[in-house]
Amino acid sequence: MVLLNVATDGFANAKDRQILRRLMARGLVTRDPNLCVMNETFRRFVCRHDRVQEGLVEDSGPNAWDKLQKPLAITVACFAIFFFSTQREMFDVTMGVVTGLAGGIPAFMRIVGLFLDPRSAVKAASAS
Repeated sequence: MVLLNVATDGFANAKDRQILRRLMARGLVTRDPNLCVMNETFRRFVCRHDRVQEGLVEDSGPNAWDKLQKPLAITVACFAIFFFSTQREMFDVTMGVVTGLAGGIPAFMRIVGLFLDPRSAVKAASAS
């Protein structure tokens, strides 16, 4: 805990002088003029090790989603290619909807922004 306190905050509890002296004797903690760990890499290691122990960082290999993500994306892409190549009318309709949304979303956000921030309405009126 003393090493973690020095790595994160740069100071230690006054009650931990004995432990701090041992860490300084081993070269893990230095004083120049404030307390700090021996180098930046070791500081990151100490901070990460604490987060792993608390369960905030998972130190094991890839989880189920990491293993499933690429095959699922490839499957969806293959299905979309097959579907749109065999259903030409559906492709045309879908592209029309996507194009309309691409043009309509910024306009919709601008209208919503006028109602949420009255100052932008004054800026828009004075700009035009």
